[in-house]
Amino acid sequence: MMRRSVIASMCLVSALSIGCSSSQLHDDANSNIPAAQYRYGLQLISQDNYVDGKRYILKAMKAGDSEALSFWDVYSNWVDTLILADDGDINAQREVGYSYSLDNSPVSTVHDTDLTLHWLSKAFKGGDHESAYLLGELYSEGRVFKKNEAEAFEWLHQSAELGNANAKYEIFKRYFAGKGVKKDMTKAEYWLKAASIANHTEAKESLIKYYINGEKPNYGWALHWLVLDNDSAKARSLLPYMTKLSSLGESTSVYSSFNSNDVLGSIKAGSDLYAIYFEGDWVEVYSPKQKLLGVMSVNDVSIKKNGRDWALKTNYNLCKAECNTSTCNQTNADGTGDEYPYDAIRASMCLTF
Repeated sequence: MMRRSVIASMCLVSALSIGCSSSQLHDDANSNIPAAQYRYGLQLISQDNYVDGKRYILKAMKAGDSEALSFWDVYSNWVDTLILADDGDINAQREVGYSYSLDNSPVSTVHDTDLTLHWLSKAFKGGDHESAYLLGELYSEGRVFKKNEAEAFEWLHQSAELGNANAKYEIFKRYFAGKGVKKDMTKAEYWLKAASIANHTEAKESLIKYYINGEKPNYGWALHWLVLDNDSAKARSLLPYMTKLSSLGESTSVYSSFNSNDVLGSIKAGSDLYAIYFEGDWVEVYSPKQKLLGVMSVNDVSIKKNGRDWALKTNYNLCKAECNTSTCNQTNADGTGDEYPYDAIRASMCLTF
């Protein structure tokens, strides 16, 4: 019925003449009878003893047994993958689990629910986010398991937590649409940002559209992401909405958001300069000519021309948050800090470039 059953079926067919499970087969195999070695090898593999099963089949092949040679020509890669999976290789475990989810593969006619879940779960427990993503997709499709969007969400969420960019984007879509989980626009935005930071192409495109055409547009955030995505043409179209600045020094430094010792560059006198947003004593700036995006002290700039007022509204905090399972410690750009109970949504608002 499935890959393992195909091998077990071969063993059963052989049993019509030699009794596949009998001690006689074991004795004959150890007496170096090639046909018995091949059939005993099949029996061991069907019982999940892949290493010894392979050993007996290779003995039969060495003796020139035609059935063993034909079998190994088709199934050698599969048996080797089973050996790796059984030995803890998560890539092999994922391959085995996903293979059991397929119909009409070279050695499978019907998918197997239990073995799909067994091997993919095993790989996930070993830290494989891709296996959790596959389980989420399978529960959503209803192809192997009974369709269950809530269960799909749980697996996808675990994959996203482990860093899978595709899962992060899928979680965004589910929070946005209320698919398998209660609709939550705050969490949707969080996961869309997370997927964008993970360099998911569709997520970045969606995030920019969200900030330009969403219910609460924020052209400052849109410009921020367009610059990071190197889309200078679209970025230029938003500049009229930004406040134009003048640098007060001949060569004023632009810093990383989180490390005042990390100088990204300097704004030259007379260079074009736009404010993306203000936050306390800092302002995030962008210079198209110098292709420079970073933060400056508000004391180093003056307002040359105001942009659209609503575009200056702060949509996130300029800060860095580090969380464990119970607590988050937040460092703000002005040097102050906050400690609060674990709150992934609040912490996410510190995510910048």
